[in-house]
Amino acid sequence: MFTFSVVLAKTMVDLTEHEKRIFDIIKQNPDVVNSKEVRTEIADNIGMSEKTLRNRIGDLKRYGLLDGTDDKKSEPTSSGSKENSNELNQSTYIMVWAIASLASLAIFIIYF
Repeated sequence: MFTFSVVLAKTMVDLTEHEKRIFDIIKQNPDVVNSKEVRTEIADNIGMSEKTLRNRIGDLKRYGLLDGTDDKKSEPTSSGSKENSNELNQSTYIMVWAIASLASLAIFIIYF
């Protein structure tokens, strides 16, 4: 299966054709993210259930391709704050990984 790659905040996300199609639908009609009525109408038009569309939108949010907030029409500085948010999330994961690694090393030294 062919995939579509999107570079976002120094990470690579491989989208399936299905995810790419839904991402394009969201770009054309951003209300689909927050409105169940719009989601239901569009899902019926493209031949899928509203729940499937909602789940794929959730996947795109987890990938960081969609803003997780309900207000899609925010001020222009939101893109900068989103990048900062992604950096914060990445640095948090790195910090947790570093602490866990040090804890594992300490346990190894104590027991051996």
